[in-house]
Amino acid sequence: MSNGASFDAQALHPKAAASFDRRGDRLLALFERRPPPPSPPEPFESRRPAEVVHAIASDPFGELCDAGLRTTGWYYYEGAEQMTLSGPGYRELRLLVEDVGRKQPFRSGFSRRFLERAVITWCQASSTGKTAVGLASHLLNECSRAYAEHVYLVPLAYLEIAHDFKIGEVRLITVPPELFEEAAQRARERHPDKENAGRSSEELGRKLGNVAAVEVRTLGEKRFAADRALEVARDVAGVIRFMSPAAISATVPSPVHPLGHDPLPSIQMLRLEDSRLVGAEAEFFHAGLAMWKLSAPDIEQLTNGSLANIGHFFDGRPLNDFAERLRHAFFGFCRAIGRYDAGDRLVGAISALECLLVRDESEPIQYSVADRVAFLTAHTQSERLEAVSTYKRAYAFRSGIVHRLAGIAEEEVADGLFRLAFIAFHKAITGLTIFDSRQAFLDGLDRVKFRAT
Repeated sequence: MSNGASFDAQALHPKAAASFDRRGDRLLALFERRPPPPSPPEPFESRRPAEVVHAIASDPFGELCDAGLRTTGWYYYEGAEQMTLSGPGYRELRLLVEDVGRKQPFRSGFSRRFLERAVITWCQASSTGKTAVGLASHLLNECSRAYAEHVYLVPLAYLEIAHDFKIGEVRLITVPPELFEEAAQRARERHPDKENAGRSSEELGRKLGNVAAVEVRTLGEKRFAADRALEVARDVAGVIRFMSPAAISATVPSPVHPLGHDPLPSIQMLRLEDSRLVGAEAEFFHAGLAMWKLSAPDIEQLTNGSLANIGHFFDGRPLNDFAERLRHAFFGFCRAIGRYDAGDRLVGAISALECLLVRDESEPIQYSVADRVAFLTAHTQSERLEAVSTYKRAYAFRSGIVHRLAGIAEEEVADGLFRLAFIAFHKAITGLTIFDSRQAFLDGLDRVKFRAT
């Protein structure tokens, strides 16, 4: 982590700072004074008296959570009483944090949770007389202290790459085993008296050394950076799935995901004979495509060839209207490629095409998408008629899955739909440097259609 990154505290407008100070003061008045909750009863009386071994330092405040571990409020102690912010008070905190996140210099680099904790820290310090600064100054201090450059490597499962390369500003690398060897050596030097020093790094190296990984560099606080790294890694994994044979198959998924995020599903079965265990078997559902090896020609196509425009999604540049919509639809299709259930895959692929090719809610969805898919993917009249037929038959299967929990009667039709979707997104990606709005993209398709008819 590098602390050379610059956090521009001067970017906060004085009027915004004054507003945050006033809202912070109002938030203090919304805390409710409550007696501490009673300790839960012991399940049985211990044979030994209670003994304090040592004190553990912790934050002077805590969270209130529901059964789903979602935050519903915050509290801190003032003397023996618990000061609690929940219900309408917590909603006010959420609104305040949302407004803070819209203003410079808080607009990028800070998670909602980090900003909430920063506000609660100020509330606790103000209430107990430990600070005299306003909320705005406190936020600037906390954010400036936490703002830094963070570098994460997110390993990807079931992928090998021919060599390191970049998509936009994001690198895909093979994790060097030296990382773990150096970490193990440092641990042994720090703890020469411990026999197991460095062993955990060595075990990690055996698991992750020479594995393909996404390198993400992010400016901000640690939680934001970690979330951002995982988000980018998921998108990169989606691009790799798009490059794989799974992209044109309705039944063969690609398991390339951030390592550990979506393991290959399996069922463990025990085999018995005469009530005796005679064997154990694991049934995997990866459907044949496990390790995908991204070759040098594949990498060349992705970085300098027909798919190079995908780099627009990873270089940090602002996206225009067409690029925003294509990005949303494209990664929807990539998520479908990674699903193991054939019905889920088909529904996801058709939803992604609708996201890309439907102009608005006034259009007939099935017919609009079928025609635009045909004119986007085919050249001759016979090919276009076949594309329309394939899409409509696949859409009928989709309706059966959604409305009647039916299956896919003809896998070759679903395979045809995936091939059409792959070509459609491939063509749309090449148009990223041509179209500036989704309207212009769809108008261009419709002009081709009307000229052909």
